[in-house]
Order: sequence, then C-alpha cells, then structure tokens
Amino acid sequence: MSGVAIIKKLLNAATTTQVIAGVIPIGTTLPAIGITQISGKMRDTLAGSETIRLETERIQVTVVSKSYAEQKALLRTVRDACKAVERLFVLSSESVMCKSVIEEFIGPDFYDSEVVLYMQSVDFMVKYQRSI
Repeated sequence: MSGVAIIKKLLNAATTTQVIAGVIPIGTTLPAIGITQISGKMRDTLAGSETIRLETERIQVTVVSKSYAEQKALLRTVRDACKAVERLFVLSSESVMCKSVIEEFIGPDFYDSEVVLYMQSVDFMVKYQRSI
C-alpha cells in the first residue's frame, strides 16, 4: 500500500481533481484519478536480519474524464507530479523513504460511448525503504 500512498500524496499536492486509492467507483463525479497496485516485491537479503528493506511496486494511475482534451491534460498533470523523487513520506501508519518514482508505460486511450467517458492509464515503478 505504500506505493499507492506515495503516489496519492504526490497527486494531491499537484491537483484539485479527486484522487482515489483503488478503483474509481461507478457514479464518481468526473474527472477523477484512481491509483492501484499492479505488483510488488520486497527485496530479500542473504542475512535476512536487516531492519530496513527495499520494496518495489508497480503502480497504475488511471485518469477518467468527460472529454479527450481533459483526459490528456490530466494525464500530463499526473506524469509531471510523479517525477523521480527521493524524500521521506509520512503516511498514516508509518514513515517510508521513497527512493524513486519512475514512469514506465502509458496505456491506450479508452472511450465508452454509452456513458461518455475517456480513460487512460500510466504505470510507475515506486521504490521505497520500509522498516520491518
């Protein structure tokens, strides 16, 4: 959850658009941004006795809007807000040291003509240190 929380903090500082940890629920006022974890890995060490471990998570950020232009502008805001960072984040349950946020892939454009919404996602690799 820390990768999602780190991205959420970065986005909340960069936009007034609603940012949701998890899938955007049906009926949410648009535009909206959803953040989900795709995968993750805690890096083990040979000794296994360290008190701090490095974790890597693939985080997907999905923007949903009412127009194509708004979708693209919102995606640009997301990409600009999530540039590589190294800083301490105080999350609700713990503090983690974010080592990097690196953009990976941008997904395709989606359009739903029945409800008229435009959607696109971008993936980030988030690396952080956590006390265990």
